[in-house]
Amino acid sequence: MSHSTDRLRRVIDPRRTDDGFSLVEVLISMLIFAVITAGVVPLIVSSLQASVVSKMDTGAKNLSQQRFEYVRNLPFRLQYDAADPTPRDVLDIYYPRTTAPTSGSVEAPGYVTTQARRTGEPPTGPFYRTRWDISFNGGQYTQWVALQFLNPTTRAPLPPQAGYNAFSTVDLPVSFLAGVTVTTQWRAGALDKRYTVYSEVTDSAPLQQQTATEARVAGLTVFTNIETSQGRTDVFLEAGVVSADTARGSAAEAAAAARGASSFWVGGRQEGAGSVTSAPPTVAAAAQTDNSARTLSIDSQPVAVFGRTDTTAVTASLTDQLPVVASAGTPYLARVLGSHDLRLLPGVTRSDAASLFLTSSQDVVRLAQNGNAMQVEGSAYSTTTSGATRSAVAGVSARTDVVQLMPTAFAPQGLVQVRLISAGLTCKAAATGATAVPAYEAEVRFSTVVSLLDAVPTQTYTSWQPLRSTQGSDPLQSVSLTPGSGGFPVWKTPTRIHYLGEYVAAMSSQTSSSLASLAVVDPTGDRIESRSGAMVTFGTVPLREADPASTVNINLGTMSCLAEDRR
Repeated sequence: MSHSTDRLRRVIDPRRTDDGFSLVEVLISMLIFAVITAGVVPLIVSSLQASVVSKMDTGAKNLSQQRFEYVRNLPFRLQYDAADPTPRDVLDIYYPRTTAPTSGSVEAPGYVTTQARRTGEPPTGPFYRTRWDISFNGGQYTQWVALQFLNPTTRAPLPPQAGYNAFSTVDLPVSFLAGVTVTTQWRAGALDKRYTVYSEVTDSAPLQQQTATEARVAGLTVFTNIETSQGRTDVFLEAGVVSADTARGSAAEAAAAARGASSFWVGGRQEGAGSVTSAPPTVAAAAQTDNSARTLSIDSQPVAVFGRTDTTAVTASLTDQLPVVASAGTPYLARVLGSHDLRLLPGVTRSDAASLFLTSSQDVVRLAQNGNAMQVEGSAYSTTTSGATRSAVAGVSARTDVVQLMPTAFAPQGLVQVRLISAGLTCKAAATGATAVPAYEAEVRFSTVVSLLDAVPTQTYTSWQPLRSTQGSDPLQSVSLTPGSGGFPVWKTPTRIHYLGEYVAAMSSQTSSSLASLAVVDPTGDRIESRSGAMVTFGTVPLREADPASTVNINLGTMSCLAEDRR
C-alpha cells in the first residue's frame, strides 16, 4: 500500500514535472532567461548600428577614392573648342571660371578667395569649390572638391590668369600642377561625419606618337592691307587650298579639308566649293562644285573676285588602325576654274598713279578667264603603311595658269607674267630613314619695249625665263628693280623711261640649296618636316602714298609637309 500511495502523490502533485522539476523551478528559469535576454538586446542593436556606421564610413572612403580616379582619368587640359564646348577635361569640371559662390555661402560652388571656407578646404590661397550630392549604398553623401593651382617648385597656391574661363579661349591654366582636396560628408544617426583626403594632379605627358603626317598647300595666295571706313585691314585671297593630316598614338585618326578659293577680311568672307572629312569612322566626302562668281566687297567696292571652284571626292579612313587620306595616285584636290577672271583690286591712291598708267580700280593681280580651264590647283594626301616597308608619307602639289601682275594701260596683260607649271613636295619617314623631296617648274616673263630708240615705243614681252628647283641661283635676282637709271625698262614716254622697280619691289624663286635648307630632320631620323614656303614670290610697291603696308604680296605654290614614324 505504501508504494502505491507514493506513486499517486507524484501524479497529483502539481509542483513537479515528469522530469522531476517543479513548476516553480521552471518559472524561475524563464525569469532568469528573460533577464539575460533583456541585457543582450541592446548589445545586438548597438552592434547593428555600428555595422551601419562602419558601412557608411567605408562608403565615404570609397566615394573619395572614386572621385580621385575620376580626376586622374580626365585630361588635365584640352584646348577650348567652340565646336565642342561640353566639359572634357579636369579644368572644365573642377575649375571652370572665377565666379564667386552665391552670397559667399560655404554650401555653394564657386571661386573662393576671401569668402568663408569649409572645414578641410585649403586654409590659404584661392581655389574653386564644386559640390556633388550622391546616393550610395543606401546612404546620402555630399562631396566637396576644392581644386587649387600650385607653384610647381614651392607648392604655394596661385590665382588663375586674368580673365580665366575654361569655356573660352582664355582657358590656359597658370600652372599645370593642382592640389585637389576631396571632403565627403554624411550623417549617421545623430552624428555628422566627414572624411577629407588630399592629393596633387598634373598634366601628364601623352603617349609617344607612333606616326604622324601633315600636308599643307595653297596654289596661290595674295594678301594686302587696305583702308576701309572701319580703318585699316588685311585682305586675303587664297586658291587651291588643301590640308591632310594623320596621327597614330593611343588612337588613330585622319582628317582633311579643301577649299577651291576664298577671300576674306575681318568684316566678312566669300568662299567657293569646299569640304571637310575625318576618321574614325571611315568617311568619304563627296566632290563639291560651286558655279557662282564670288565677289568680296568692302565699302561697296569689289576687292577680290573668283569664279567656278570645285573639290574632288576624298576618303579619310582607318584600315587596321592605319590612318590614310587619299593617295599619291589620287590626291585630294581643290581648284579654281576660269569661268571668270580671278582678280584682286585693292585700289591705288598714289599721286603718281596716272603717270604710272594705273587707275584706282586697277587689277593688281589677275588670272584671265579661260573657258573653265584650270586657273589654280592644289592637292594633298597623307598615308601610313605597315610591314617591312613601313612608312608615313605626306605629299602636296600645286600649279597655276598665267598670273598677270600689275596690268597697266601700256601692258594690259601685266607687267609681269608668271606661271607655276608644276610643284610638289613629299615628306617620308620610313624604316630606311626620313627624306623630303621638293620639286617645281615655273616660268616668268616681263613687259618691255622693242627699242628705247623708237620715237613711238612698241610693247612686247621678253622670252619665258624658266625657274626650276634644280637651279643653283635665282634668275629673278639678276633682274634689276632699281626704279631709275640702270633698272629694267618697261615703257617709254616722250619725257621719261618707266622701270620695273617703280611697280615691283621684290621677287624671288627657290633654288636647290634654299629648298634643301628648309628640311629639318629629327636627330633620331624618325621625323622630318619641310616648311618650304612659296616656290615663287612677288611683292609690289606701296599702292597708297607713304603707306608701306599697302603692298600686295603674291605667292605661288606655298607648301609644307611633315612625316614621323617611330614604330
